[in-house]
Amino acid sequence: MKNILLAALIGAVVMPGMIFAQSAETGTATTSPAISTGTLPDSPIYFVKILGEQIKLAFTFNAENKVKQYLHLAGVRLAEYQKLMEKGKAEIAQKTLDKYNKQITKALDTAKKMKEKGKDITDISKTINAATSTSFQMIQKNLLKAPEAAKAGLQNALQSIQKGIEVSGTVKPATNTAVQQKPVVSGIKCAAASGQSITLEDAKIAVKNSDCGKHGDLKGNPVCNSAAGTWKFNVNYEADGCSMVCSLNVATKVTDIEWNCPQ
Repeated sequence: MKNILLAALIGAVVMPGMIFAQSAETGTATTSPAISTGTLPDSPIYFVKILGEQIKLAFTFNAENKVKQYLHLAGVRLAEYQKLMEKGKAEIAQKTLDKYNKQITKALDTAKKMKEKGKDITDISKTINAATSTSFQMIQKNLLKAPEAAKAGLQNALQSIQKGIEVSGTVKPATNTAVQQKPVVSGIKCAAASGQSITLEDAKIAVKNSDCGKHGDLKGNPVCNSAAGTWKFNVNYEADGCSMVCSLNVATKVTDIEWNCPQ
C-alpha cells in the first residue's frame, strides 16, 4: 500500500511538472479544454494529487513561473469540473469550480505584486490574457447547458475572470484581435428571471447604439449576470480613475451606465 501511494505521489509531482515545464518553455497558456485531468476529486486518492501540486508550488520560487503554475492549476480544476458534470456529480463539481476561482485569483494577485515591484509583466500579462480567454469560452459553453443550481457558480467564475483582471490592473485587453471582434460563443443568450433573453450579438448592437456605448469602444469579455438579468460590457472610457461599464437590462433592453472603481 505504501508503495502504491509513493508511486501515486511521484506521478502527481513529476507528470504535472513535465507538462508545466513544456508550457513555460513555449510561453503558451495551459488552461485548455483538452488539458489532462488525471485523478478526479471524487477519487479516494485525490489528496495525493493535491499534495503533489502543493509541493510543486512550494518549490516554485520565480514569481512569473508561479503565475503560470497557478494558471495551469486553474485549468486542471476547470477540466475536472467538466468531467464531474459529465458524471452527474454537480455538488463536487461546484466545489471544484470554487477552487478554480481561487487559483485564478492567486495568479492575478501574484502578477499584481510583480507590477507593484516595478517588474515588466508584459509577457506574463499575455499569458494571463490567453489563459482567461480560453477559460471564458469554456465556462460560457457550460453555462448554456448547466442546470439552474449550477449557474451561480459559473457566473462567479466569469466574474473572477472579467472583474479580477480589471481590478488588479495586470492585463489590458488586446485590441484588434479575433477574440475581441467576434462573440465568444455564437448565439449565446443571457436570460432574466422573467424568462426573457437576448443574445450576445443583439446585446452588443443595443449597447453600441446606446448613450453609454457612444463613450468608447467595448473591451474585454462581456459578462451575463443571470441573477440580475443583465449583460455587462466594459467600455474604453475612464473618469476620475473609474472605468465605465454598460449594463443592458435583458427584460427592458435599457442600457444604464455603471462605474468600476478600484478599491
